[in-house]
Amino acid sequence: MKTYYFNMLFGSNFGDWDNVNNLLRAPLAAAQNGLTNAWSSRPHWQHHAMAMGFTIGDCARTTQNNINTYAYNYAANAVHVALMGDPTLRLHIIAPPTNVLATATNSSTVDIHWNASIEPSVLGYYLYRSDTPLGHFTLLNSTPQNQLTYTDNSPLPGTNYYQIKAVALTTSPSGSYYNTSIGATASASGSTSVEAENNSDNPELLHVSPIPSHDYLRLQFPRTAIGKDIELLSMEGKIVSTIRRTSNASDTTEVIDIRSLSSGMYIVRIGNLSYRFMKE
Repeated sequence: MKTYYFNMLFGSNFGDWDNVNNLLRAPLAAAQNGLTNAWSSRPHWQHHAMAMGFTIGDCARTTQNNINTYAYNYAANAVHVALMGDPTLRLHIIAPPTNVLATATNSSTVDIHWNASIEPSVLGYYLYRSDTPLGHFTLLNSTPQNQLTYTDNSPLPGTNYYQIKAVALTTSPSGSYYNTSIGATASASGSTSVEAENNSDNPELLHVSPIPSHDYLRLQFPRTAIGKDIELLSMEGKIVSTIRRTSNASDTTEVIDIRSLSSGMYIVRIGNLSYRFMKE
């Protein structure tokens, strides 16, 4: 079994992190053993919460804000107190489920399937849902379920993003707590309030490329749409952007900057023409 470390060190000027090739950041570049690093002792660092599932970032914040909750010593609350490394790391890790698949069975339900975690002590699974890939996820089941399938009977309009987490009871010298894995993810389209016809062969329809899109969207449309404004809509039908075009415009092409859009499904509309596309 490989061993990795949440490092701490102490020494004059070893806590400097804002100069070239400094010692505090060096463990992060090591081939192994360098998860995080911190300059400790001035002040004391409070890592005990990691034994009950808290992240190293939680401990860093506790240390930075500590005045008299825990042992208080020289340099407490000073601006130099900093964590090098990923603040989301935890001490006890359990294996997540795998191969999550979300399928929209009709306009009102989404079926989710996944493979079990290889963790031997899993008690069940929590399911979460969001309307954006990185957004706030809401818990769908209040208690862990043992089944490897779940039906969302009230999906959100547009694209639904799901996370499945394995749950296990973890015991350490400090106590026991319910531990969750990282989330295994999948997405599917739920009910929508707007429709878009995608047909790349009909010259009288709107053509969009590339699909999926990342930075820019190229539109090609018939002359009947010349001079009409271009609208970008969410899958719920909400207008998120409007590109004004003059009535005397003669071009039948337009390039739209979509870098400010969040990832997900959208509809571009010009006049009575529309096209559904994915922003990565």
